[in-house]
Amino acid sequence: MFVNRINELESLENEYRSNKATFSVVYGRRRVGKTSLLSKYILDKPSIYLYITLSDLKMQLEAFTKQIKKFVPPLVAKHLKFDSFEEALEFLSEIPLEKKLVLVIDEYQYLTQLDKAFSSKLQKLWDMNLVNSNIHLILCGSVLSMMHSEVLAYNSPLYGRRTSQLHIKAIKFNYLKEFVPKCSKLELMQIFASFGSIPKYLNEYDSSIPFMKNIEQKILNKNSYLYSEGNFLLKDEISDARSYFSILESISKGNTKIGHIGTSLGLVSSHLTKYMQRLIELDIIEKEIPVTEKNPLKSKFGRYKIKDKFLNFWFFYVFKNYNYLEIEQKQAVLDEIDINFNDK
Repeated sequence: MFVNRINELESLENEYRSNKATFSVVYGRRRVGKTSLLSKYILDKPSIYLYITLSDLKMQLEAFTKQIKKFVPPLVAKHLKFDSFEEALEFLSEIPLEKKLVLVIDEYQYLTQLDKAFSSKLQKLWDMNLVNSNIHLILCGSVLSMMHSEVLAYNSPLYGRRTSQLHIKAIKFNYLKEFVPKCSKLELMQIFASFGSIPKYLNEYDSSIPFMKNIEQKILNKNSYLYSEGNFLLKDEISDARSYFSILESISKGNTKIGHIGTSLGLVSSHLTKYMQRLIELDIIEKEIPVTEKNPLKSKFGRYKIKDKFLNFWFFYVFKNYNYLEIEQKQAVLDEIDINFNDK
């Protein structure tokens, strides 16, 4: 289901209308709707879409080659073969194209894992070949830390080459009703506070059954993907996630000041600073500071909160109750939700 994203689509269309080669970076957390956005964008355009996985690079090059063959005469396509992605990209940049071609490399960060030097190679290819082509190159990724280090950061190989960047975020509350049109205003608030506003999560909601039944089947059920989603989200970004999990669980319980978080974990506040900054960079938490503060960066009155409502719900009800949920004792957790969910 495609909802809203009007501004994002318009930004991409502006890139396409340019009479020069364009280079967009599209990034955002898992499930937020990046692929749906790009699918909508390329629907009426000549395009090549590559979804990168951590499987064999040679097989993925073959898939890329197969798509390139659609844009060359049959006699050329018949013998077309490349030894590397760089060779394929260079060839693609030299094809005479009547209309601008959109080249999407989705989950780009995995390509840089398979070939550590790929971003540097792509930098050279852009500067020498692609910048003079009739191509709209789009690098899309969901591991924010790697997209920053490979593409966005000042010291990244591709810094300064992009002509636009789109940080795709959760949809606004106003658009929830388009996913669950039969739900009342009260139920919409309940859905927002538990399933959040990530499109993929909202698509899981079944409005034909009661709210609590959805919680039981879609989040507390250990065979559902939302049950483990919090784990996957963080472990994609952070190799040693234990400390971060403890901090986020503490925040979900209402410890919003760094001193209170430290006390709940038996740690001094100064020890937490680097972790809090990392979570802010990953767009997982945010720091709210009173508007009356004259020096916000040094304010001691900042309060931290988990930005995503689903993650907040997951840490408060799922993560801390794994002992119950793993042995199918869901009722104890459902009782807890029933008692205090509307008070949180």
